[in-house]
Amino acid sequence: MSELRAMYQQAFDAFVKGDYEVSVAAYQRVIERDPRFGLAYQGLAEVYSRLNRLDDAIATKPSSTPACRASCSARAASPRPRRRRRSPRA
Repeated sequence: MSELRAMYQQAFDAFVKGDYEVSVAAYQRVIERDPRFGLAYQGLAEVYSRLNRLDDAIATKPSSTPACRASCSARAASPRPRRRRRSPRA
């Protein structure tokens, strides 16, 4: 198991035990290490919602982070491949 995956597992384990503050810190460490680790954002948002920190949960959405905005902008700017049209079957 990679180090990042192990860090994620620690965050998740703390969440399952109800140790939400430890879980928040652990999820944040995972996100700092790899801003593209989507499950960490999902877990962090869930912990925030359990703590009734709904504004933080909403702000945790990956598209609200600078790294994701840059990645999403680059993806949106790249041309999409065209789909081939299938000929109608007789």
